[in-house]
Amino acid sequence: MPLPPKFVAAFIAEAESHNPEQDEYPLDIGLQDDKTIWLSNDCPGFSPVLRVIRDRHGRHTVLVGHNGGKKIPEVQASADVDLTDPVAAAHTAIECWHHTL
Repeated sequence: MPLPPKFVAAFIAEAESHNPEQDEYPLDIGLQDDKTIWLSNDCPGFSPVLRVIRDRHGRHTVLVGHNGGKKIPEVQASADVDLTDPVAAAHTAIECWHHTL
């Protein structure tokens, strides 16, 4: 599913708020496509991404894993989110990402 712009903006802002050295070491985070956020990383050969999926009941789940093809082949962490509150969803997504670090 395409990522809501308010969620993307909230996620990037939340990630940057966790980086006290933003001026010296800026995070490399952004949209890879309308469904995928690439995540900052300093490990060669590892390409972490975040995607959100929706189940048939309309529930949304954040997936963090390696490689951003049509599906994430190596899901390392997941968390349910409520996209009607993009700030809370972004906070949950950041916590999900932190579990993979």
